[in-house]
Amino acid sequence: IAYTWVSKRWVLPAPYWMQTVDYVDQGFTAEIYLIDSNIEDADEDTSANPEHNICGAMHNPPGSSCAKIGGPSSIQECHDWFQKLWDEGAAWATEKLQKSEADWQIMVTHFPCGHKTKFYKELHLKYGLDLLVTGHAHYQLMYWSPEKLGGLKCFITGGGGGITSENSVEPENPDDYQYGFFDLTMTKKEIKIESINWKGNVIETETVEPYTGTDTKKADLEPCVIPKPGSTCYKTIMWAMKDGIHSNPDWFPGLTSLSPVAKFQEKFYKEHKDGCGKPCDA
Repeated sequence: IAYTWVSKRWVLPAPYWMQTVDYVDQGFTAEIYLIDSNIEDADEDTSANPEHNICGAMHNPPGSSCAKIGGPSSIQECHDWFQKLWDEGAAWATEKLQKSEADWQIMVTHFPCGHKTKFYKELHLKYGLDLLVTGHAHYQLMYWSPEKLGGLKCFITGGGGGITSENSVEPENPDDYQYGFFDLTMTKKEIKIESINWKGNVIETETVEPYTGTDTKKADLEPCVIPKPGSTCYKTIMWAMKDGIHSNPDWFPGLTSLSPVAKFQEKFYKEHKDGCGKPCDA
């Protein structure tokens, strides 16, 4: 953070912060959120994971303190300090996403796709996070389990700086992914992601489309949808009202067989099930 104020090389003014980018000529905006995820390497046990633990005793001399610059006063307080930082950042990011009116919402953090999956899944499904950019692991990969994030696209770009790669480089493999970079081409309607390896080969291409979420300012402005007879959503609602509510009432808290169709639709809309759109009168 301190380096930000003495150099133009990068801009990192705070542990968590955001930047709004207005692509005037292209007619769209993007909000980029940067959040500190170092709690993943801030173990409470000061003897655990000694080579990676920020709060570890091995590489922090006795009496170490960062209190003068607002950090933890000891390695014993270190874990709680980073936990508080994560909690504050997570709450801040959730609030910003909920209020965002930008066309794109992109989050950048250090730890790779797969950490705190429940949190990022909620940011995607409820609050419309479109893309997650991560690092830490020293290779270049799209996340192999996007279903764990509710379909949120995420990539790991940890092999761009030339430090030791995660695995051995395969010089004869045209698709080697240990070193390289990601190139993003953005329009209002899509983000094209290309993984380009150290050989200059495009080894993977993915496309991201804007995602509105259900609990956002943009969702409030979305048009409502009346399920069409024969559609998957309509069939699911009819099943829930006639059968599901009786056979599994605990699946439908607050609902009864006499609840209006829109109330059942609202449940499935907020659970992102069976293509149910925003109800017109819930």
